Amino acid sequence: MSFNLFMLAAGIGVLVALAFALGPVFLSGDNRRSRLRAEIRALEAKKDSMDPEAYRSRRTALAEDLINAESRTTTFPVALVVVLALAVPLATFFMYQVVGTPEGLEVTDERTQSINQSLARLARRLERDPTDGEGWMLLGLSYKQMEQWSSAEQALRRSLIEEPENAHARVELAETLMFAAGQTTMPEESVELLEQAVEDDPTSQKGLWLLGIGEFQHGRYRQALDWWERLDNLLEDGSVRQSVREQMARARSRLGEDPVAAPSPDEDATAIQVSVEVAPGLVDSISGEEVLFVYARAANGPAMPLAIQRATAAGLPMEVYLDDSLAMAEGMALSDVEQVEIVARISASGEAVPATGDLQGISPVIDLESGQVVEARVVIDSRIE
Repeated sequence: MSFNLFMLAAGIGVLVALAFALGPVFLSGDNRRSRLRAEIRALEAKKDSMDPEAYRSRRTALAEDLINAESRTTTFPVALVVVLALAVPLATFFMYQVVGTPEGLEVTDERTQSINQSLARLARRLERDPTDGEGWMLLGLSYKQMEQWSSAEQALRRSLIEEPENAHARVELAETLMFAAGQTTMPEESVELLEQAVEDDPTSQKGLWLLGIGEFQHGRYRQALDWWERLDNLLEDGSVRQSVREQMARARSRLGEDPVAAPSPDEDATAIQVSVEVAPGLVDSISGEEVLFVYARAANGPAMPLAIQRATAAGLPMEVYLDDSLAMAEGMALSDVEQVEIVARISASGEAVPATGDLQGISPVIDLESGQVVEARVVIDSRIE
């Protein structure tokens, strides 16, 4: 990549960031916009019965069509032009000096380029109509898809300011906060947002699913089962319902109840068989009453667990099985990544959030094979200071 091309690319990035910071907005709609919005709402209504990849592809295409349908030229104020004229060259030059010649930064992902272009157009439109709550939600969902959690959070919060009764935006904000926190338990604000969303829309399937996940993470299996039973009543037979019933079976198992004919796990699922043990020097510091958390997280990505199991330290050493049925959220499962690392942590308090004094071990990076069970070993050999 030449210096001039790098300057151009960095300049565009600064422009987009400034445009968003200034409060970008949508245009008011025409007939085509109304039709596209209707299609998006219809798609959301049946998302849980669709293949996840097909849903995401269709959702992205509709969002881009809506953006293109409303796009039009805007003239910036003179003061803003002056600011940009000064800020862009200075910021870009500084970046170039720090990074050096960025030959390795060639853009090859056409989908990412398309999303960035759509975001730029959406940002300009939002500047013209800051009261369009659905526009802010679309912007938030776009940033969420790109794993830009802070920007997604800001846009979704703005959406709720403009449309306080938007249950969908409330659920998406809750999930965004969960991703951003990167914890093994759901943030309290996420729980509050989800409970309000389900109160406003009792058929919110994603809201019910996430509430069950949150309760399960805290060991409140009866409450988790209550949420998932409500969700199960809304679903048609298919892969989504099977996943929900697998989780319900796990909750019943933890309660010592009959799993009620839970479906057998998918034999072609991506999974990890983890061997967990404690280093000899730390064995005497464990009473056996502590809580053990074992989870997989992406080697390169958000710290949020992709699959997690909870047990008591009295069972150590032990074997733990992690698979997609233990995922905390859609699109954040073992089968969605190529490399993971396994974390095993002994918590005296029983809390999933790491604390001083907890014992912990982290595996080397593990290469996953789609549809295969791989083996891993974790030695708990350090204390969190």
